[in-house]
Amino acid sequence: MPLFGAETLDERPEHFRRAWAGGEMWEGIGTKDVWKDLTEPQLREIIARTYGMVTLIDENVGKLLATLEETGLADNTIVIFTSDHGDLMGDCGLVLKGPFLLEGLINVPMIWRVPGGAPSVSTDLFSSCDIAPTLLAILGIERPRAMDGVSQVRPLEGRDAAREASVVEFKSMYRKELNLRSIVTREWKLTSYPRLQCGELYRMSAEIPEAVNLYGDPAHAAERTRLEKMLLDYEILGQDERSWPDSHS
Repeated sequence: MPLFGAETLDERPEHFRRAWAGGEMWEGIGTKDVWKDLTEPQLREIIARTYGMVTLIDENVGKLLATLEETGLADNTIVIFTSDHGDLMGDCGLVLKGPFLLEGLINVPMIWRVPGGAPSVSTDLFSSCDIAPTLLAILGIERPRAMDGVSQVRPLEGRDAAREASVVEFKSMYRKELNLRSIVTREWKLTSYPRLQCGELYRMSAEIPEAVNLYGDPAHAAERTRLEKMLLDYEILGQDERSWPDSHS
């Protein structure tokens, strides 16, 4: 069961409560979805069925890996297991997905099998944008300048982290004010809402990282300002690098 539910909605941005009450259209949620009426047995069944689907995927990934071994291709094939997003599964009383950059949605699997690589586990930050630069580095191919992400070869080899922070974005088809940006570090996560006087700030090292929103807490105002500046730097520098001119004219 989730570590925090609808009892934490009061300190979230207002769209969390609208999604919980139902009658809204979000990416992944229809107007007939009303989560405030969800009972505990229903939520337990949703979670169980989700784990069942995960088990189905795991079993079939195992078949793919076994086939690579049987056909002699395993020693010449890089395998990456990941996902585009997760599921809220009861966090804040919500299920499915939407404009909520909580860990249940954005902290997805990232498992690599690289021929000749030594087994290792890393808790460093990794963006989906890092997949292509990392593959190019492993293959010895020069990375194009106009490419998002960084090479994560060092963490794959058990060495130092390649990122101090990772940026996560959500683009809404329905509401421009929900085009969200989050910046995540080992210690903090800040989510910015354009044109709205609200936001989210979580201490990721807390016992339950996202149970308490510290965005409006004066005691954490300096940390909020620091992360907002870091997010702005990442957005500006990332855009500049991708659109850098080929000549001065």
